[in-house]
Amino acid sequence: MENPVHKKILIPAVVIVALAVAILVFNTQISDALNRLNFTPKLEPYTELYFNNSENLPKSISKGQKITFSFNIHNVEGIQTTYPYTVNFVYKNGQTLSILKGTVTLADDETRTVIVSHTSTLTDEEGMVQVTLKNLNQSIDFLIPNNN
Repeated sequence: MENPVHKKILIPAVVIVALAVAILVFNTQISDALNRLNFTPKLEPYTELYFNNSENLPKSISKGQKITFSFNIHNVEGIQTTYPYTVNFVYKNGQTLSILKGTVTLADDETRTVIVSHTSTLTDEEGMVQVTLKNLNQSIDFLIPNNN
């Protein structure tokens, strides 16, 4: 004669095991279907561009003075990406002086620090230093006030 307690335990146990097996077997198909229907969130690709040690960026620039600063490019695009960049001094009147141009190629989630060291040929000009990632139309800048 069968024990009724065993039936009460056995049936739910079999159902739980069957559900677990079904989830494991059909997990990929379920995920694929949800992705096709756009029910799962997608990571948005982006690139971080920022100055290192922003509190200590140059506060003035004089003819013959060497200024040094650095910026980081962090690739979160999901793929290897090449970044052409420019560093310019933009005068108050809108004219631009090229300080540095370059290109870096970064793997996904890689960060690169670019060090800028420039000896000024300017004469105490007011303006801003601007770093631009040309292919993303993304830029950061800092002001150089007139010290006069």
